[in-house]
Amino acid sequence: MFGGAAAIGNMPGGILADRLGTLAAATLGLAGMASALILHSLVLKWMPGQAHYAAIGGALGGAVLATLSPTDLGWIGGTSVAASLLVHLARGWQARPKPVKIAG
Repeated sequence: MFGGAAAIGNMPGGILADRLGTLAAATLGLAGMASALILHSLVLKWMPGQAHYAAIGGALGGAVLATLSPTDLGWIGGTSVAASLLVHLARGWQARPKPVKIAG
């Protein structure tokens, strides 16, 4: 999701850089990245058993940057988010308990 938000925020960031100057726009960009890091740390605090997913995401992003271009991060990140959502939904349907008739 962060990659999608970064891609969407690219155009307003350029407009801000034109109007406010590059230092102000860079400061806002760094604040946005810092908030993403804070959110990541909160997710890992609330769900410590899921930390390996963050490591996989970082490794995938590094592999994309090493082999492809930074512009490929968006579509690859979006595809991985969609795939993880499908896996999550499929696992939820499998784990759903069957209804039990209680009385009557």
